Amino acid sequence: LDHIKPVSQGGKKVWQNIVTCCKPCNQKKGNKTLKQSGMKLLREPSIPKEITIDTEDKFGNQTPPEWKDYL
Repeated sequence: LDHIKPVSQGGKKVWQNIVTCCKPCNQKKGNKTLKQSGMKLLREPSIPKEITIDTEDKFGNQTPPEWKDYL
């Protein structure tokens, strides 16, 4: 997960500021804005219309702590 506007630059932890990205892209962007990094979004993030929570833990009860805010 990556913040479009980095937290270090005042970005918030909200749906509209968070996207998924691969590790190489996340590392390339670092704590820069999209413009500063020369990157662009494939699509604009949005608030989900529906969130389904699966009661089965897909990570064998080892969900990474940093993911808990998003699950």
